[in-house]
Amino acid sequence: MEQRGQFRRRFALTPRCVACDLSEVQTWLTARRATPIQRTPAPDHSKRRSHASKERIRLADTVT
Repeated sequence: MEQRGQFRRRFALTPRCVACDLSEVQTWLTARRATPIQRTPAPDHSKRRSHASKERIRLADTVT
């Protein structure tokens, strides 16, 4: 999220230790909680193809 610009940038305290400003994180959390999450629609199972292994089994039965 940080790389996409959706979260505050962290800063380095030492070469192996990074931190974020607490007030910026709390502000981000408040804004994030205020916006509803867009759910993806459920998949349409009627468009699902048969499972590949079942297709292989049917082919193997016709060959033998």
